[in-house]
Amino acid sequence: MCSVWYFLIMKKPTCVNAITAENFRRLRLEAGMEQEDIAREAMVSRSVIGHIETGLRGISKKHIDKFAELLHCKPKDFYKHVPTRKELNLIEDFIAKISLLRRDHGRDV
Repeated sequence: MCSVWYFLIMKKPTCVNAITAENFRRLRLEAGMEQEDIAREAMVSRSVIGHIETGLRGISKKHIDKFAELLHCKPKDFYKHVPTRKELNLIEDFIAKISLLRRDHGRDV
């Protein structure tokens, strides 16, 4: 039988959980709240908030509306992908390369 610790250490966050984790933490910090504040108001343990913020678990349907209310956002805001600086740099590089190709080889590129 696997221990709980093994499960927590070996479980990797899903892509959706990773996006949710990043957004949840950002929204919590923007609201000026601590994990303990959210946990108390939503009537969940602080470890639940920690697991959400690390991507080990997603936000349950049972709690999403309460979390959105506490963080002054809409439930869909937890699932929005906010591009990282690295992703933005890649996009800018791609656009610059396309511009160079168009300049050197015409508009058909």
